[in-house]
Amino acid sequence: MEQYILKSSDIIREMKQTIKAKRESSTKHCEPEVAQVLRKKANSLYSSRKLTEALSLYTQSLRVSSENSEDANLAFGNRSAVNFHLKEFKLSLKDIDNVLESNTAPPALLKKLLLRKARCLDSIECDGQEVLQTCEEIERLSREQTIPTLSTSERELLDNLKSSGTATSQEDDITVYQTAHPSLPSASSVLEMKHSRTKGRYLQVKVDTPSGSVLICEQPYVMVLLPQYWDTHCYHCLQLVHTVPVFCRSSSCKVKYCSVKCKTQSYNYHQFECKDLNTIVDTGIGHLACSVITHTGYKTLLSKYACSYRTTL
Repeated sequence: MEQYILKSSDIIREMKQTIKAKRESSTKHCEPEVAQVLRKKANSLYSSRKLTEALSLYTQSLRVSSENSEDANLAFGNRSAVNFHLKEFKLSLKDIDNVLESNTAPPALLKKLLLRKARCLDSIECDGQEVLQTCEEIERLSREQTIPTLSTSERELLDNLKSSGTATSQEDDITVYQTAHPSLPSASSVLEMKHSRTKGRYLQVKVDTPSGSVLICEQPYVMVLLPQYWDTHCYHCLQLVHTVPVFCRSSSCKVKYCSVKCKTQSYNYHQFECKDLNTIVDTGIGHLACSVITHTGYKTLLSKYACSYRTTL
C-alpha cells in the first residue's frame, strides 16, 4: 500500500510539472512592432474604403498582438468599425464585446465602442431594451467622467436611439411554448416518461405541440472540432468564426475562436492539449478521450479512482 501511495504521489508530481511546462511552452509569440505596422496599413486601407483588405490586415495584427494589450484593443475596435461599414453588425458586436470584456479599453476608445454598439443593436433585430440599456450606460459613464464628455451630435444620436429602443421594447414579448420538465432538466414539460414491455422506457408528448417546437435540448459533456473545420469554426462553441476570428495563445496552434469569451473558457482544457494537438488528433477517437480527461480534471479522476480502489479493498 505504501508503495502504491508513493507511486501515486510521483504521478501527480509529474503531471503538475507537465502542466507547468505546457503553460510555459504555449505562450503566444507576440510582435508589437509588427502588429502596429499591420494596423497602420489597415488604417490606410480603411480610409481609402478598401474594407475587405483592411479587415484582413486587422486580423493579422491581432495574431501578433498580446492579449488585452493596446494593440489588441485597437485592432478589435478598428475591425469592428470595418464590419459596421460592411453592415455586418453582429460581427461588429463580437469585436466590440471582445474589447469590453477585457476591461482595458482607454476612455476615448470605450466611448467610441459603446456608441457603435448601440448603433449595431439598433440595426439588428434585437430586444429594444438592449439599446436603451446601452444608451443609459453611455450617459452614466459620461456623467461619471469615466469616458469623455458627449458632444451635441452624440447626444442627439443617443436620443434617437432611445426613441427607437422604446418603440421596439413596447412590442409584445414572444411567448415561450415549453417550460423545463420537473424531473428531466433537458426536456420540455410537454413530455412524459412511459414504459412498456416492448419499447422499454420512452418519452411521449402529452399535448398537441406546434410543429418546430424544441422538446429536448442538451449540452454534450465534451465535444471536439475536426481539424478540417479549425479555420472556419470556433474550437469551443463550434459556431462559425466568419471574418472576426480570435486566435489561440500559441502562435503554432491553428485553432480559432469566435470570441475572447470562448477562448478564455476553452483554456481550462485546451492548455493541456495545445502543444501536442496534432498528435492527439492523429489518434482518432483518442482526441475525444483526451477531451474527457482534460474537461474532468486529473484531480477529479484520481479521487474517483481512489474511491473505487478503497471500495474494492
